[in-house]
Amino acid sequence: MKRGAGSPRGSWLAYAAGFFRRVEPAEQRDAAGAFLTLFGFMMGHALLETARDALFLARLPASQLPWVYLVIAVVALVLAERQSVLLRRFSSRNELSGWLLFAATGCFGFWLVSGLGQTWVFYAIYVWTGVLATLVVVRFWTHLGTLFTVTQAKRVFTVVGSGSVLGAIAGSAVARGLTDLVPPRHLLLAAAVVLLATSPAPRLLRRAATRQMPIDSGRSPLQAALGIWGDPYMKRIAILIVLAAMTFSLVDYLFKSAADRAIAPPDLASFFATVYLTLNLASLVVQLGVVSWLVRRFGLNRALAFVPALLLLGASGLAAGGGLAFALIMKGVDGSLRHSLFRTGSELLFVAIPIELRMRAKPIIDMLGHRGGQVVASLSLLVLLGLGAGDRLIAVVAVSVAALWLALTIDLRSYYLDVFRGFLDADFAPSKYDLDRTQLANHPGLLGALTSPDAATAIAALELLAETGAAHKLGPEVFAHSDAQVLVKALDSCAEAGMVDAAAIVSLLRRPEEEVRVAAYRAAFAVDLAADAIRPGLEDPSPHVRSLATAWLVSQGESQPPAELEQRIKGLLAGDAPGRWALARALREDQAGALRDLLGPLLDDPHPTVRREAIRSVSRLGDERFSDRLIECLAARSVRREARAALAQMGPAGVARMTEMLRDPAVPHAVRRHLPDAIAGCATMQAARTLVGHLRAERDGMIRFKILQALGRMRRRQHELPLDNAQLRLARDHALRQGFEVMRLRRALENRPRPQHSPRLPSERLLIGLLRDKQDHAVERVFRLLNLETKNDDFYRIYKGLSSPTPEGRASALELLEHLLGTAERIAFLEVVEDLFELDGGTARPARPGSRKALVDALRTLMTGHVESLSALAAACAADLGLSELEETIDAATPHSRDAQIVLGRAKAVFAGEAKGWT
Repeated sequence: MKRGAGSPRGSWLAYAAGFFRRVEPAEQRDAAGAFLTLFGFMMGHALLETARDALFLARLPASQLPWVYLVIAVVALVLAERQSVLLRRFSSRNELSGWLLFAATGCFGFWLVSGLGQTWVFYAIYVWTGVLATLVVVRFWTHLGTLFTVTQAKRVFTVVGSGSVLGAIAGSAVARGLTDLVPPRHLLLAAAVVLLATSPAPRLLRRAATRQMPIDSGRSPLQAALGIWGDPYMKRIAILIVLAAMTFSLVDYLFKSAADRAIAPPDLASFFATVYLTLNLASLVVQLGVVSWLVRRFGLNRALAFVPALLLLGASGLAAGGGLAFALIMKGVDGSLRHSLFRTGSELLFVAIPIELRMRAKPIIDMLGHRGGQVVASLSLLVLLGLGAGDRLIAVVAVSVAALWLALTIDLRSYYLDVFRGFLDADFAPSKYDLDRTQLANHPGLLGALTSPDAATAIAALELLAETGAAHKLGPEVFAHSDAQVLVKALDSCAEAGMVDAAAIVSLLRRPEEEVRVAAYRAAFAVDLAADAIRPGLEDPSPHVRSLATAWLVSQGESQPPAELEQRIKGLLAGDAPGRWALARALREDQAGALRDLLGPLLDDPHPTVRREAIRSVSRLGDERFSDRLIECLAARSVRREARAALAQMGPAGVARMTEMLRDPAVPHAVRRHLPDAIAGCATMQAARTLVGHLRAERDGMIRFKILQALGRMRRRQHELPLDNAQLRLARDHALRQGFEVMRLRRALENRPRPQHSPRLPSERLLIGLLRDKQDHAVERVFRLLNLETKNDDFYRIYKGLSSPTPEGRASALELLEHLLGTAERIAFLEVVEDLFELDGGTARPARPGSRKALVDALRTLMTGHVESLSALAAACAADLGLSELEETIDAATPHSRDAQIVLGRAKAVFAGEAKGWT
């Protein structure tokens, strides 16, 4: 078979090429330096590991391994104590190069002394290998974590991690070949050569943006660890690392103990080289084909849970009586997942932490966690072996530790997500100037400003007090103010709140300023006054005051001859705006209903203040006859708030009528688009069912959006309000399908065949921009629906965070989204989101040259769709591009609006050669 796209080898090469293409151009130098560093170090370490195990177990029993584990942990912790001295002098990348040179020197030295055959040399080689791996790997990943956001790291770390696996494979393969030619001790010399050749590779890495100390100056690792222990997320990571280290140590002992019993000493080097090569090949398969898929499919925490779960199964089999076979299974899980899935996943757990805390905490947790877990496992092994326990009992202990590790991994998820919530909360934190309203209303400075001789200061204080709903705190000293504007503001505020001092009103009814008397008579409607206090207003020189006094007396139902009453009312209707306002206010008291017909003309009054008062009176009376008039008032911005409040007072009958009008496409759009808010204002189950039920049936995108806004307000006001989640999911799936389809059509236009660097046509740019807007609207609908389903604001914060100006904010939003979405919709929605927001690290498909057929099909779909703006622009674009295949589709189009008729007419003229395109 020829090698090609259809052959297995061709498919594998294509996949591998795509795997490494995940790295963006700006990240390639860092990724290359990290890949080469990890490849070379792990190759050298694989050679060291094979030599170490073969030399040690050929001369010493496996029961000595716990002592070695213990010494490795102690030495690593001592070196960590001194490591801070080095870090003050060197950058991370220089330090890594130095460690590699030091490692090469050490390996060369051990090669020289290993021929002596003394027992202490083999102990020293084992300890050297373990300590070296700890120091270099910790420093490597700590520095790498400072260079990327979590979104970039999830993409780049899988590529960099493949260097670890490939290096281990190369080292194991070289070790396997050398063991057939030379004694195992010569693998130490090969490791020294590899490490020396790798030492320049870290120089390709960038310097960290800021230089932080991984260990607090003047503090020991233990002291620093105690300082980190207060953070719940860091504490759980530390415990997880300890449990993982304990499990890996127990698995390593069980495997080597079984090998020591089953394999002859001369064959140990070949056996270990073969096993490690096989495991590293399996690890490569996992790294290239499984890790990214697992993290993407299940989320980071669930993916990490696979490691303890599989080790738990293997240890259970060994505890049940299995021999070397089950030990190999456990080691297989260890070898294939520890340096791929577990290493990549655990490093991503650290990338989520703010950089300052990460640089301080990660080295401590890695050192104390890995080696602390090894200490505990070593001491446990020594105790068990001292009591005569066999491998089965040790396997039972491994089962217990792996079970705890698995439980903690599952529990870590909520704390992991809280870290990203914290990033997003920082963007939406309240301003330090946002004061508590209760504290503001009682603030001595504000109350003192009410009596300030400066009118502007007093009015500003009155406005603030009115906003806090504390107008009742106005004392009599405010109504003694000398400035007329202050008095008017104070009276209006008290009247609006329905709390005003009757004595203050009576004292102000005789003020010389007309505006003060008008405000006092308006405020009189809010309190009970004697008619004798108001009647003098009938003779007031101001027509406004006379109208208000007349309306007040009408509202009190004074016994008057019908002719005189009718005459007074006609005078108010024909008079000025204050008089009509007063009549509307007076009709609020008409409980008998004799004068309610007058509310009809007042609801149509040209003056907004009159209409508002008429609507309030309708609301107070609860007369359902006016429900249609109130609904019509929704079209007027000046009275919309009052109309919504009045409709909410109509109860079920009002909701039923609004529902009928919402479902009627003949109702003017200016009214329909405000009906969802008015229905939601009723705050009843009937209102919620109406809105959710109409969501999918509504064809108008603006009204669908208004429905979602209204449901969101209902949910915020009544958190436990039950909504039909099945209907919400159907609406969400519909919105997601729309978003995906719009994205597909937009990509067909963006990727159309065209000469390189040739500009897009104006009609083409307009159509692409409109499609992007449609995609944005669909995505926002999905987020709003998710918020309604989950009863929290996580998805609101995510949507806002995706547009964050900081890479950390965008990465946090994307990471939260990946974990909170269900498995079924995650992949499709993430593709639409990442394409729309152009996030780094996304799954958005790479731009590929499209075909003429794909372009024609996309434009035909748009032209035959129900969105007229898209249809008309698609026709213009087809004409400008000269796509003759679409001429018949344009001819068959039937425009409904004048604008669409103009665009389609121009497109037909272009095809007929009678006009030029919009170029």
